[in-house]
Amino acid sequence: IRFDLQGREIKRIAQSAEQLMTDGNLAEARKLLDANGQFSTHELWLAASSALTELEKKESGRLVELKSAMESARKAEDFTAAASHVSASRNLARTPEEKVDVARLEDQLRSAQMQQRTESETKFGNQLKRLADHVAALEGAGDLGTRSQSFIEKLNKSTLLISELRRLSGTVNPQLTSQLDLLASRSDAMRKQRDLDQQREEFLEKLARTSAISASLPAGDTEMQAYLDTVSMYRETLKNDGRNRDFEQVVKEADLWRGILAWRRL
Repeated sequence: IRFDLQGREIKRIAQSAEQLMTDGNLAEARKLLDANGQFSTHELWLAASSALTELEKKESGRLVELKSAMESARKAEDFTAAASHVSASRNLARTPEEKVDVARLEDQLRSAQMQQRTESETKFGNQLKRLADHVAALEGAGDLGTRSQSFIEKLNKSTLLISELRRLSGTVNPQLTSQLDLLASRSDAMRKQRDLDQQREEFLEKLARTSAISASLPAGDTEMQAYLDTVSMYRETLKNDGRNRDFEQVVKEADLWRGILAWRRL
């Protein structure tokens, strides 16, 4: 009768331990088995203890992973990486306390992200205003101003500001990014205008040099062709330039000028 009672008791203990393990209450299961160590040689007690040990190992690993994921979220260099670690932490959390800790961490990161975004947008807005001032100054320089040292310095500063703002643009409101795109387009237009003005000046200087055409052979023909080639390059490079109408007339009169050269050689 005593063995029968012991058998029923150990069976009850083993079933209770299994239920506690199923509920995730491993500490209580271990406490129950330890409190009934007199049955430690019974196969039911041994089976329950072995199953509990395996679960305790897994739980220990889970706790290590949870701690690591939460620590990685705190130390992440950017909020995208932090969000990934928070998601992993959320999946690893089991107890109400753990879930509260993960939620608190998520709130802290969200607040930090909002604060950083506000600071980034303030910095972005200040630099955007500086860029707008530079671009306005460039646009007000006029044709002669594009060749000045001051214009070049403002143009280079604008380029540096645009580069810096592009680097920050991923963390700010899209409306601010749209303003940057507009200012960058205007700055680029002024750079192209400066390049055209510089090309125009170089062409005009070359035209001045090649316009002195002698009547002697073969220099005269070579000089005439050099002048006409420069005119053609000018028209091709500066298609919208107002001088092209006059240069078109020069090209039409090329044979006339050759005739004049030939007449002067008589």
